[in-house]
Amino acid sequence: MNTEGPITGFLNKIFNMLALSIMWLVGCLPVVTIGASTAALYYTAVKVCRKDTGYLHREFFKSYKQNLKQGCAMTIIVAFFVLLLLYNRSYMKLADGKEAAWFAGFYTVAMVLIIALSMYMFPVLSRFHMTVTNMIKLSFFAMIRYFFSTVLLVVIFGAGAIVCIQYPLFLVVIPGLVVYVQSFVMERVLHKFMEKPEAGSDEEQQWYNI
Repeated sequence: MNTEGPITGFLNKIFNMLALSIMWLVGCLPVVTIGASTAALYYTAVKVCRKDTGYLHREFFKSYKQNLKQGCAMTIIVAFFVLLLLYNRSYMKLADGKEAAWFAGFYTVAMVLIIALSMYMFPVLSRFHMTVTNMIKLSFFAMIRYFFSTVLLVVIFGAGAIVCIQYPLFLVVIPGLVVYVQSFVMERVLHKFMEKPEAGSDEEQQWYNI
């Protein structure tokens, strides 16, 4: 029997957001592990916070360990392109002329697209068992195919980022809250790709059930 009232349930979710955000921050400390930590954050937010199954710290660190290697590889890939685009954009902003301004705008749009792609990459990492290349392909397809969901995910992420920039103290709760809210959009997309593998199928079709 569930003896939690609405207030207790709400406070419990807030506590979970706080604990998840702190675990995510700790998991991100080596920097290269940001992807694994984000995948674990998403996985735990859905399984524990939304579906009320499992234990917060156990599910987080199980997913973190499970996705560490691929998460690091994906983090390096995303970081490489973001830093490259930032460098090119800053270089063009120092130049004069319409052409330089056009390129600066192009690099800004490209960075937004990379961020949008990463909105899918790490949830995909948390739910699917496949190569990094196929995860990126799946994420790119989902980003384009479900364009309005992509826009909503980026808006939610942007709102959370703005709050954290303006009020850094909120970093202890915003990451968990943002991913929790995003999961209501993301899960509808991910479930479209979650067909149970047939006997004898390869690993590319396997996914992690929650």
